Amino acid sequence: METTNPYQTPESDLAQDPQQLGYDESPWYSPAGRLGRARYFLASIGYYFVFILVMLATGMLIGALNLSEQIMPVIMIPAFVVYFIFGLFLMIKRIHDIGWTAWLLLLLIIPLANLVMALLLLFKPGSEGENRYGLPPRPAKNAVLWVVLSIVLIIAIGILAAIAVPAFQQYMGQMPG
Repeated sequence: METTNPYQTPESDLAQDPQQLGYDESPWYSPAGRLGRARYFLASIGYYFVFILVMLATGMLIGALNLSEQIMPVIMIPAFVVYFIFGLFLMIKRIHDIGWTAWLLLLLIIPLANLVMALLLLFKPGSEGENRYGLPPRPAKNAVLWVVLSIVLIIAIGILAAIAVPAFQQYMGQMPG
C-alpha cells in the first residue's frame, strides 16, 4: 500500500523546460529564434525611443558641460552601432518567424524593395507551429492593444509637432529683437 506524504513538496509546471511548453524562449539580445509581429513592432518602437533619449541626453550633457561639439560623434556613433545591431537582431528573428532566411534582409538596401520588406516584416503572419528556425514565438497577450495605443500616440505626437513648430517659429519671428 502506497501512501502519499501530505508534507511533500508540490509539483508544478514552473519547473518544466521552456522547450516543452512549445514556445520560443530565446533571449531578446540574440538573433536566434523567432519573434511575432506585435512584439517586433513594440520592441522596434521601444529601441527607437531609447535611442532618441540617449541622443537627447548626450546632446544636453555636452551642452551643459560646454564640451566641444567634436566629441558628439565619439559618443553617438557607438550608440548608433548598438542600436543598429539590436534592430538587425529583431529583424532577423522576425524574418525567421515567417520562415525565410535572414539573407533576404539585404533587400533593405535596395530602394522600394526596402519598403516592401519593411511592410512584410510588420504585416505578414509567421509560419504556424515549429519551422526550421525553432518553436513558434509566445503569443502576445495584450499586444494588439499596445500596438494600437502606440500608433495613436505616434500620430498624436506628429500632429502636435506639425501644429506647434510653425506656431513657435511664427512667435519667434514676432519677438522684438
